[in-house]
Amino acid sequence: MCVRAGIGFLPRTKPPLSVQRPEVLPLGRVTFNRSAPRGTIAASHNNAGGLRIPGSLEFQRFRNPAEGNAAQERLLRNSYLARGNTVRGVIMRYSPPHSRGGDNPDAAVQNYVRYVAGRMGISPDAPIDQRHTEQLAQAIREFETGNRR
Repeated sequence: MCVRAGIGFLPRTKPPLSVQRPEVLPLGRVTFNRSAPRGTIAASHNNAGGLRIPGSLEFQRFRNPAEGNAAQERLLRNSYLARGNTVRGVIMRYSPPHSRGGDNPDAAVQNYVRYVAGRMGISPDAPIDQRHTEQLAQAIREFETGNRR
């Protein structure tokens, strides 16, 4: 396929790997997340953490729920908790409010912070680190999928 550029036509080149979309998986190789409500991104993409494609508003797709959960925990451990943080600090970056350039209402993000901190049994401003990754990830997955306890 060619793209019009100026007077002539130039061949379309692939974007660098860092911005390519993830592979579209044939249905035969995908296991759907049965714990997520039907018709949700979490269920159809095996993405209970609500992870987006970097630099995009599109959600990532994973082969099965375990792969999606592992990607979320890796992101939290390596990017959000590597130098310590708080539940409030993590959620404000993970799901930024309108006031910080995100696409989530500020009140909804504050509710998110309260829910995750409550599920972890700590204050939203208590220090957390990589030891809290699994507990934090589980609370985030519950909030993202609507399977709140």
